[in-house]
Amino acid sequence: LIDKLLREYGTNQDVTNLVDNMEIFINPLSNPEGTYIAGDNLDFSLRYTRNGIGLDHFIDMNRNFPDAIAGEHPDGNDYSFETEAFMQYADNHHFVMSANLHSGAEVVNYPFDTDSALPADNAWWKMVAQEYVALARLYGGESYMTSDFPSGYINGYAWYSITGSRQDYMNYFKHCREVTLELSIDKKLANDLLPSYTSRNIAPMMAYMNRATKGLRGFVTDSVTGEP
Repeated sequence: LIDKLLREYGTNQDVTNLVDNMEIFINPLSNPEGTYIAGDNLDFSLRYTRNGIGLDHFIDMNRNFPDAIAGEHPDGNDYSFETEAFMQYADNHHFVMSANLHSGAEVVNYPFDTDSALPADNAWWKMVAQEYVALARLYGGESYMTSDFPSGYINGYAWYSITGSRQDYMNYFKHCREVTLELSIDKKLANDLLPSYTSRNIAPMMAYMNRATKGLRGFVTDSVTGEP
């Protein structure tokens, strides 16, 4: 995605419109210490952060964020360094939309994870999820994103409820719209499969990003001074 945005800017109208009309932030890896915990290879990796010494200090980042229902420390742990870094980054930037990429299933997981009540914008989320899945199947085949649900998308709580997810934190506390994209059944894809999974997700990711250009946009200023 980074390569496409850089390489095709100025020649691809869709790419150019995205880059010209929004700020784009891409974080390739949330937990490098867990990913490369055994060294410079992926023979052994963990989803957990190492918040100290010993196995009892491993923390699952996606259970470690403040939760609207379960409170500030839903997992009973202090915030890991990585969790705090994300929260600080969210404080410093007013994100409108975001996506959190996972593996282990093939499904679009939309808010909320912690609450059985559907979000007020549930109809919007279903529309956006349907768009993502349709484009992903256009490039990846009709069997893509059918591992758990025929529709290819699901409300998080209806799938399985968790507390402390980044998705819920960004939506509830930061007034952002974040979705969790489960992109492959295999936790760690073989290298030769990466191009295939990249090609089937680039178009839907760009369509999702384009949603941030919709709706009311502009500046509110004082009619006398012109100041915000």
